[in-house]
Amino acid sequence: MSVRVSFIGVYRFLDQICVAQYSPKGDTNDSIAVKSVISSPNVFVEPGRRYTNEGDVCCVHFVADDSNRVYTVVTDKQYPARVAFALLDEVQSKFLTKVGEKSLSAKEDTLSRTMRSSFADICLKYDDVKNVDKLASVQGKVDAVKTKMEENISQMLANEETLESISANAENLNEQARMLANEEKLEGISANAENLNEQARVFQNRSTALRRNMRCKALKMWFLLAFVITIVLIIIIVPLAMYSKNAIKGKDRTAFRTSMPKPKKNEEPEEESKVSKKDLRAAKKEQKKAAMKNLKDTKSEQERMLQHVHIHAAEETPEGEPSSAEAPVS
Repeated sequence: MSVRVSFIGVYRFLDQICVAQYSPKGDTNDSIAVKSVISSPNVFVEPGRRYTNEGDVCCVHFVADDSNRVYTVVTDKQYPARVAFALLDEVQSKFLTKVGEKSLSAKEDTLSRTMRSSFADICLKYDDVKNVDKLASVQGKVDAVKTKMEENISQMLANEETLESISANAENLNEQARMLANEEKLEGISANAENLNEQARVFQNRSTALRRNMRCKALKMWFLLAFVITIVLIIIIVPLAMYSKNAIKGKDRTAFRTSMPKPKKNEEPEEESKVSKKDLRAAKKEQKKAAMKNLKDTKSEQERMLQHVHIHAAEETPEGEPSSAEAPVS
């Protein structure tokens, strides 16, 4: 199993002495590398400032306090610098608690045994970055909520608000803290909502296409039905119209023939010349009267034929459909 935190050490910056160190591998090369970094003439360590020296395979992170003590840690190159400096904060806290001012006068490596167990626990704790990073994230959220709560309480005390309002605001802040803890669940719900929206869009597109296809099929059926009805009406009406037309022509010819005066067989040409003009006019009037009578008879015959056509078309047309034979006769 690989070790990500390979060295922890505490140095005095003025005389470059390592007063305490620990390496999970028991390797002293990291100590030499750290000492060469902090003793470089180009390095000037300021108290409270964070430094990182990146090498080929590892990184050296270090920070100094007001007494010129330098706290160092060696990690791999992929180790987050934010977590490394959190580790150094914990190293500084435990070192000052256990050793304190002794480190200002201690000799080389005299405090390593005292700090060995504490440094070993820190190395084991921070070697798994995932667990440490989650703790740091939750701690940061708790600290933010705590700071906001303190600010709200101070403001409420300054404005002489009642204890009940302080309790209500504290509950609201606790609810916000729980909401922050449930952010990952909300992200999952958001992803599911996006999937549902995508499925809804697909369903809408399919339903639109299906409705369009059904509409086209309905229009085709109506066009086909209209075409069939038109063909049926043509088959019925055209023969009847042809029959009516032929009947009218036959009657007109008959009426014309009957209206013409028939010549007498034994009448001589001399007698024909003796017909007076008055008789001719009388004959013309009779012809006109006969022609008018024939026209009236023809018109009444046409009306009877059209009524017969209407009745026949109404019998052939299905129920619920309009028939072209129902139009009024002009």
